[in-house]
Order: sequence, then structure tokens, then C-alpha cells
Amino acid sequence: RALLCAALWPNVALRKEGGGLFARNQGALTFHPMSILGLQEAESSQAQAGDWSCPSCSFFCFGTRESCPQCWTAKPPPVPNPKVRPLRHRAFMFGEKVRTVANPTRPGSKPQTHIRDCCGVALKALFLLGHRVIPDFLSGRASVDGWVHCQASARDTAMLLGLRRRLQDVLARLLLKPSAEAPGGEDPDVIDAVTSLLVLDVE
Repeated sequence: RALLCAALWPNVALRKEGGGLFARNQGALTFHPMSILGLQEAESSQAQAGDWSCPSCSFFCFGTRESCPQCWTAKPPPVPNPKVRPLRHRAFMFGEKVRTVANPTRPGSKPQTHIRDCCGVALKALFLLGHRVIPDFLSGRASVDGWVHCQASARDTAMLLGLRRRLQDVLARLLLKPSAEAPGGEDPDVIDAVTSLLVLDVE
């Protein structure tokens, strides 16, 4: 999964805190509505809205209502649904964008841009395998290509840049070697360090 950061760059989208996606130079993206991530996001949004049906008369009520307007039954306590899983990644690599056209039969409809063939990745994978990392040691920040930002101390940023350089050197040496020859020297240690960092799929 993490290798997609190198294979599909710059096809990366970040999720906003309030919902929705954005990419570089494009502020409004959505998952394709028929994709797995699109359906998962819709279910999660519906569960967070808290809409409910009255247990007495089955009247549908929005989550903002505290009682049923039909029979004034109080809103029941929420029941957790184990089938609803919120999206746990903030970054997603995608294969392509699809732009829809506005429906002329629906007034006010606007064209939308969907992303397809998506896969969630950890932010640390973007910084390790993505494009150019730009450090800002004074403010304690680092960014990839100037738009994917994170807070990072000067020590952590220096270690990240050093690990990226070592990994690049290892890959360059492996490309020059015969395919059957195993990595030598400190190359296995560098590969183990990168694997240990990426094996846990967390932010």
C-alpha cells in the first residue's frame, strides 16, 4: 500500500476535517459514489448525522430532533452499528479523476469531480516515499511538494531526510546489480528500517 505513494504520485488527495477531499490546485473532490470508499463514507456520514426512526410509530426523524413530531416519543439512545466503519486515513492515492456534467433536468446541479481506484495511505508514507520534502526548521514544519504539511521537529525532519537519501542510494545500487544478488553492506539495515516504519499502517 505504501509503495503506491511512489508509483501514483502526484495522484494524492487529502480528506478535510468536515468531510470532502481536496488535491493540489483542486479544492473539491469526492469519492466515486459507487466505489467502496464512497459507500463507506456515505454510511459513516449518515451514522454521524444521527437520523433515527421513531420506535412507536416508525416516523423518520432527523438527528437534530429530540422527540418524534408525530407521537412525541423521546429520541432513543444511539445504538452503535459495528458494520459502519469510518474512514481512518487522511490521505488517499487514486488512479484517475472522472468529471461529471450537470444534469439539465435538475436546476442548480453542478458538475462534480470524482476520484476512482483509491487506496488510503498513511501520511508518513507520503513523506517517506512521496516527492520532494521541503523542511522548515524554524517553524517546526515539513511539507511534500509544498502542500502536504505536518508538524515535525528539526531532529525528526533531519532523520527523515537522511533516511530518504539512504533509501535512494540503496535503490540505485540494487538497480545496478544482477537480480539474483542480495543486498550487501548496510543496505539490509536501511531496508529493515524503512519496513519497520511503514509496516504499521497508522498516521
